[in-house]
Amino acid sequence: NNIYSRSPVNALQVRDDRLLVGFSDSTVRLFDRASGIRMWTLEGHGGPVNCLHSSKTRMVTGSDDKMIKGWDMREGRCLLTLEGHIAPVLCVRLSDRHILSGGRDHTIKVWDKSTGYCLRTLRGHTGRIVDLQLGAGSGSQFYTSSTDGTIKLWDVRSENRIRSYKGHKKAIVSFHHEEATLISAADDGTIKSWDCATGKCSLTLRVGSEREIPQSIRIRNDLLFCGEASGTIRIREASTGTPVRLLEGHASRVAALQVEDFEIWSGSSDSTVRRWSTEDEVRILLERMKTEEFEVVDNSVLSSNTFTGDLTSPGPASPSGGAPSGGAPSSAATSSVAPSAVDAGSSSCRDSGSLAAVTVPSSSMTPLASGLS
Repeated sequence: NNIYSRSPVNALQVRDDRLLVGFSDSTVRLFDRASGIRMWTLEGHGGPVNCLHSSKTRMVTGSDDKMIKGWDMREGRCLLTLEGHIAPVLCVRLSDRHILSGGRDHTIKVWDKSTGYCLRTLRGHTGRIVDLQLGAGSGSQFYTSSTDGTIKLWDVRSENRIRSYKGHKKAIVSFHHEEATLISAADDGTIKSWDCATGKCSLTLRVGSEREIPQSIRIRNDLLFCGEASGTIRIREASTGTPVRLLEGHASRVAALQVEDFEIWSGSSDSTVRRWSTEDEVRILLERMKTEEFEVVDNSVLSSNTFTGDLTSPGPASPSGGAPSGGAPSSAATSSVAPSAVDAGSSSCRDSGSLAAVTVPSSSMTPLASGLS
């Protein structure tokens, strides 16, 4: 299924039966994964929604308005508004106890999920924080990537930077973590594979041109899924970098990518979200990496009128009445319902940079009573 809108797509996540999409028009839209029917339109941000991440019933979003918002996806209402970044928020993650965020201000913030208070601000990167992903295990460790060309591993409990992954000569534009491997792509025209435990680069691939640099990248088993600046999704063998398939359909930059349940979901600045392939086709790629035809499944093209309506004219108000009492700031977040429904690694990974852990006064935050637990 292809989803068309009137605003560029910046972020997406497929979870269970939902498709979550963050748009440049400052809204987040929740769709039914199977049908494409819009379930909620969440409004409240004052700028493009750059990032989102969800658990089963909660979601956090980050925006150019420098704010992070927490949402109840069952009722489509804002539960939490966090203020503290002094520049656009570019990445967010939910962990068991925390909300983690990174911004254009070069900082990472750790928030208490229940109270909304900022527990600490981590500094160490010298560029904007491009992405943030949780590590394995208890959830206390997480990775950040930056335009300073490095990836860093942090621990929430000790407030220490555990390891740095250095090798890119220019800004990292995308990265992904799966099990013991990190994959990163940078403006230097390279894709690098890293050993998570040692910080060593195990493989460097060079792309053919600037337009082939992955703007979003995912690793699944032995395959790399690379959403490129050209709009192409290029699938490569992870061990060699050999291309095994090209998926063409987007007209411009692939900003978001997810491989889930033998489906490939992509969101682009061309204002479309696309679902690629069938279970059998992707299974062939994942398990055999053969060269059979790989096709786009397009059983029904869903236009904006079918499921989103006019993006500049939201639907009727949610029965929840928007944000709860004591909730959002003056520009209250609302929703509308669709009419139809310390380096510890090897010597090669040492980082001489210092880490300043700063506790942000709670007075500078805007926690809400209900929290996000």
